[in-house]
Amino acid sequence: MADADRSWTGITREQFIRALESLPADFRAVFELRLYGQAYDQIAAHLAISREAVSARLRLARALLRDLLLTPGPA
Repeated sequence: MADADRSWTGITREQFIRALESLPADFRAVFELRLYGQAYDQIAAHLAISREAVSARLRLARALLRDLLLTPGPA
């Protein structure tokens, strides 16, 4: 298992939910819809945005979550 993969194993459900709730609303909406199995085209139609916007928001949401959850806090 790679080091990055091992880092995720220490994340609790509560930490994940707290990080998800801290995302900007437009990023969170796209991430949650994708999490529930919606396809990019479905998310785009539901939110009245382009497929490209879905892709960009999802990419940014994932990066923000990764930073929030895997970056060590102050010692």
